[in-house]
Amino acid sequence: RLTPIWSGVPQPALELAPADGAYGGPDEAASLDLDLSALADGPHSVRFEAVDGAGNASPPVVVAFVKDTAPPITHDPSVVPSPTRVNPTVRVTATEALTPVTGVTLHLSRAGAPVADVEMVAADGSFDELEEEALAVLDVALLADGAYALSCAARDLAGNAEAAGAAAERVLDRTPPVVTIAAPLAQDYLCIDTLAVSVSALDATTAVESLAITLDGAPIADGTPIEVCTLALGAHVLAVHAVDAAGNAADAEVVFRAVSMDQAVLVVRDRLEALIADPTV
Repeated sequence: RLTPIWSGVPQPALELAPADGAYGGPDEAASLDLDLSALADGPHSVRFEAVDGAGNASPPVVVAFVKDTAPPITHDPSVVPSPTRVNPTVRVTATEALTPVTGVTLHLSRAGAPVADVEMVAADGSFDELEEEALAVLDVALLADGAYALSCAARDLAGNAEAAGAAAERVLDRTPPVVTIAAPLAQDYLCIDTLAVSVSALDATTAVESLAITLDGAPIADGTPIEVCTLALGAHVLAVHAVDAAGNAADAEVVFRAVSMDQAVLVVRDRLEALIADPTV
């Protein structure tokens, strides 16, 4: 016979059915189907006893088990670094109340479309605890720049799987900003000219975090007016260094000349000849 012990409380004993249809032999196999659908999640046990024809009962054998119908839960996801231009590390914590966490799957999607599923590894080397930290290093070599959604789904020893778990976003950006120098141009400027520094940087995926401008190595701000007469005659270099949020850097420079009044006549002549040849110049 079998005595269920639900949550520590013994229940009425149940008779097992002999496998061969009738008891009477010296060695008998028996079975009983238990309906556990109404049983609450948690630790339970069953106690087995065999009784012979003389009424002697065997020592009881207790088998413990855990009913677990609830999936584990993932939380506290992190993606470092993000935005990124290198392989980021994804970390997430999975917790379970009754049976150990046995695995975590990372789902990667973009604009709602699945991209890849990655099996995460246990940070301590194996999935065998009720709380586990899982991690994965994503290989971004084959991914296009843009924003990606990451969601994690954990599994437990009872076979329960999380449908939609902890989510995070990661932005991949391996393309440097585009730097434009509108002024000065790569040309000669007369000593009577005045121009304003005009520089811009644009990144298609992430924000431009820094924009450094120098004139002949000295810092200068965008929009600063330059009176050519204050510059030494000859060549000058305006350089720009831009960095986006993912750490991609771009450099650009323009070389222009400050010319004297003696040279100005030649410069004006060249400009007039160019205007005559092409009035749109």
